[in-house]
Amino acid sequence: MVQVKDGVVTTKEGDGYSYPKVGNTVGLQLTGFVQESGVEFDSTRVDGEEEPAPREFVVGGPETLPGLSAALRGMSLGQQATVTIPPELAFGDAGCDGVPGGSTVRYEVELVTINGRKAPITAQELDNYQEKCNEWMGKKMEEFDSNPEVAAKKSKKYEGRDGYKDFLEGEVHKKMQAYEGAREFAELFTEGGVIDKDEAANNTLRRLRIYLCPFAVCKHGMHDRGFLWLLTPAPMRDLYFQGGYDQLGRRLERSVFVEYMKMDNFDQLLEQFPDMGTIKEQLKKTVEEYEITKHLVCLFIAGDGYCNVLKMQLVPDYQICLNLAEDYIDKDKIELKID
Repeated sequence: MVQVKDGVVTTKEGDGYSYPKVGNTVGLQLTGFVQESGVEFDSTRVDGEEEPAPREFVVGGPETLPGLSAALRGMSLGQQATVTIPPELAFGDAGCDGVPGGSTVRYEVELVTINGRKAPITAQELDNYQEKCNEWMGKKMEEFDSNPEVAAKKSKKYEGRDGYKDFLEGEVHKKMQAYEGAREFAELFTEGGVIDKDEAANNTLRRLRIYLCPFAVCKHGMHDRGFLWLLTPAPMRDLYFQGGYDQLGRRLERSVFVEYMKMDNFDQLLEQFPDMGTIKEQLKKTVEEYEITKHLVCLFIAGDGYCNVLKMQLVPDYQICLNLAEDYIDKDKIELKID
């Protein structure tokens, strides 16, 4: 099915999960045309090559057209699309070889790799890597047991054989950390491949509640009944991961911006997020009914448009939150890092 979005016409769907981020290196097959004349000015395709090597670009990098970077951020691995870029986001008034100044350009693009990967890390790859790490650790311990000089040196540094073994186990754990997201992703697809967005949002709140709950109690006392407005630039596909890495082994950098509001402020939010009108009555009812000493209410908005009203138990309990609340008296807004 062909889909069109922001100058991007999708001709073949990608995996729907693995999207480039700013700073990622992507491998593309592409052919560029001058829109007005249809003249081809660039291509990775080479006559006689069935599978030419993809050309690499850095998303958001100075050598990548701004319009192409913007399009790539909305494409997933394996996706093929036609990308139309206006002159101000392409080669501008100066143009380039084969492209007259002020021209709109069109690219036929296939997103082949992200950071060198054609697909998410598989469970089999994880198992193979874990086995290699265990073999590495085994060889280190074998060297310790068979070489008195090594044993003496490592024992002094790590306080004996057990200390050295603990160190090696820690090193293996650090190596495997980058694959936490891949393991979660593999398990997701074992269970059907659909992210439960509400559960991902609730998990995010649970991770942050040691800060959210005292902040809410503080603002309850100052402003009475209301809700926490939580805005995160991250899409729900990133919030799904419990660890700090995704299915491609990329380090996640997720944050949430938090502000306390009353229902009187909701219409102001609607000006910025008009689609939230559908949850106004749900939010109003929840704000009217929750118990201030037991719960807090959150209006949760993610970068991909996900929006929901969530009620959460105060943890720690109200009295402890009250004792911690003084930390937030002078703060109307806070930013919380998830990772």
